[in-house]
Amino acid sequence: MSEDNKGQATPDAPAEANGGKSLDINTKVDVKPAYQKPKRGFMSKLLNRGGVANQYIQDGDLLLKEKNIPHAINAYKTALAEDPYCTEALVGMAKCHEAMGGIKNAKIAVGYYYKALEEDFLQVDIYQAVVQMYLKLGDNKNAHNEKKKLQTVRTLKSNPNNPTANNNLGIIQLIQKQYDASIRSFQKAVKHEGYHSLGQLNLAKAWLQKAMHEKDPTEKKTFLIKSAKEVEAYLNNNKQADGLLLKAKIYMTYGDYQKALGYCNEAFVLDNTMKEILNTKRAIDEKLGNIQDASEAYDAYQSLAKEEIKMKSGKN
Repeated sequence: MSEDNKGQATPDAPAEANGGKSLDINTKVDVKPAYQKPKRGFMSKLLNRGGVANQYIQDGDLLLKEKNIPHAINAYKTALAEDPYCTEALVGMAKCHEAMGGIKNAKIAVGYYYKALEEDFLQVDIYQAVVQMYLKLGDNKNAHNEKKKLQTVRTLKSNPNNPTANNNLGIIQLIQKQYDASIRSFQKAVKHEGYHSLGQLNLAKAWLQKAMHEKDPTEKKTFLIKSAKEVEAYLNNNKQADGLLLKAKIYMTYGDYQKALGYCNEAFVLDNTMKEILNTKRAIDEKLGNIQDASEAYDAYQSLAKEEIKMKSGKN
């Protein structure tokens, strides 16, 4: 294991990544919905300045305060018709669904909060709101993840180019299957330090996971190429088993099992104690019809797993 990787957390394999992804939210509004205009006092009229979208947001905020939720939603939707990326409107939509109550609305609210964070990921108050939503849902795992994000974001508020903080944020986003967000975070980790090897490896993992969840063959190939490019850059500076294993997974996803097996075997030569190498080798050999080799890889995997349990028991 390289010095860069010691003591650092890295994202789980694609099959092991857990939830945190809310309902898909479509913010595109083609037709502006009608809504009841709120009553405005003198100060409200005085403050009613700014662009058209801003006026709709102010209407939505007043309607939400009056608990006129359906009309508040339409006001925010009208703002989104003007600007689909309007953070204030997205947050307003989230607050409306939160006020409506219920599990489904809570999940929709989280979806809108995440959309808002895509536009500005340094909004501390939005992370705090998401933490509260997950706690209401009884999802302590994702509440904990959002708290970790919140700590990282506070670091980034004072130092946006901090490569370690960007890398750590990317890891949490990747675990929650927020692929685009994680890719942006890892890219910042790599960009703002001459060479940040852990961020580069994680960036390759993020592109691979995005590819594995992409249905369009052309897009999938594009993401795999990007993943391969990043892992090659990583291996040029760190010929490590984890990089070769990732390269094997890229070729496996692409469907070139023979090349995948070659890189998997190279990885095993460098580190014969990594269970994930044996697990991947078993899967590749099964695809190639190498039943005997697959069986041996499985036995070796089980042996390592038992040895790990034995060592942990001895420590305890």
